[in-house]
Amino acid sequence: EEGRVRIDGRNLRLKSLWAEDTPPGFKALRDELYGELPALHLPELLLKIDAQVHFSWILLGRAPRTELELVYLYTALLGHAMDLSPQRLAMMVAELEVSGIAEALRVLEDGKALRRANDAVVEFLREHPIAALWGRGVDCASDAMSLDVSRSISTARLDPRRKHWGTAVYGHVLGHYGIGHDMPLPVLTRQDGAAIEGALRMRTVVVERVMTDTHGQSAMGFSIGKLCGLDLCPHIKSAHDRRLHVPRGLAVPEALKALCMADISMQEIRDGFAELATVADAVAAGKLSAVIACQRHGTAARTRKAYKAGRAMGLLLRTTHLCETATNDPFRREIRRLLNHGELVHGLQRQLRRAGFGTRRGMRSEELVAQSGSLTLVTNVVLAHNTQELQGVLNRWERAGRRVSPDVIRHLSPTAFAQLNFLGTLSFPVDRYRAQLLASRHTGPLEMRQ
Repeated sequence: EEGRVRIDGRNLRLKSLWAEDTPPGFKALRDELYGELPALHLPELLLKIDAQVHFSWILLGRAPRTELELVYLYTALLGHAMDLSPQRLAMMVAELEVSGIAEALRVLEDGKALRRANDAVVEFLREHPIAALWGRGVDCASDAMSLDVSRSISTARLDPRRKHWGTAVYGHVLGHYGIGHDMPLPVLTRQDGAAIEGALRMRTVVVERVMTDTHGQSAMGFSIGKLCGLDLCPHIKSAHDRRLHVPRGLAVPEALKALCMADISMQEIRDGFAELATVADAVAAGKLSAVIACQRHGTAARTRKAYKAGRAMGLLLRTTHLCETATNDPFRREIRRLLNHGELVHGLQRQLRRAGFGTRRGMRSEELVAQSGSLTLVTNVVLAHNTQELQGVLNRWERAGRRVSPDVIRHLSPTAFAQLNFLGTLSFPVDRYRAQLLASRHTGPLEMRQ
């Protein structure tokens, strides 16, 4: 009646969203703001953030003993992130030996240490007031990014878009930027379980809503996520051919009858709810991976009560989500905005990754975890550095009497990399940060490890 949606036969037609207006003069102010960011080489950026966060202490499990040990660690971190071989890394850092780099690469195969280091950098990013203006801390966008790998790796799949063998890194980008969780995933894998798993295992924030694309949702995923306290909020592609699933016997308005399917059995939900709740409890407690839960309770388990209950309940939740999407434009726009945050972060990750020519690393699951975690850590370090610098510029402007509106800051992003140099010889000026990085006593990282 309000004209928000149109029903064409059995298809749902949503009105296109209009482009959100940016504040007047935003582009000029953004360019001026980014123009004041310092030009840095990637190695120095790592040192600058590490001097404040001490993620190297977390990765090593102790304080670094020598400058050379730090250089080996940073080199291995970039080697995993960019997929560079020890031989090529040795040519980029003259004072390092190939055998030492290979050993440092193995040190970074501790996925738990990488996760704690990433959490520390994300917490550092969130401490800046500007981050709160970019999005809610309880929302995140999850999606996969394809990485080129050797065909000989077991998880390699032919990416239909890029026509190259690859695997994927599935990441959760928080509303205020920063990757809160990452995990390796084969390309073309159903992503509903990964979306739930990553949101539940974050230690930096308690996530309430997960924005995904079509691949990140399923009926069972809706149910398990809801029972674990998460709302899946997918941007569903081809929404025009989606139906509204309602309980059998429900009175449906005449205008909606062509769009509704009365195929939900409330009795199936009641009969299988206890079994479904047991699965969700195991997922929430960390005893069962959400990825495995969604796989094991897919269509192959259609005879089980948990599947019937999960599918029926999930279709009801998806129907509610479609109704909310069709009638609440700010909610629909927020989904797209968060997903755009994720794409901006993916652009930064591709810029980091493109320096590598590809190796055969990834034969073991530990190597895949190291590559995923290292790429995430380097990306978070860049995001944290840009956030700190943007906050510093805004603070200087405010002290000079020039105040920028929060509405303008909301449209900024810490994903800029034009001022950063990712290529060339790797030179680590450890001597500039020796006092912070090689201090004999420091309590921050020890508290984080606990």
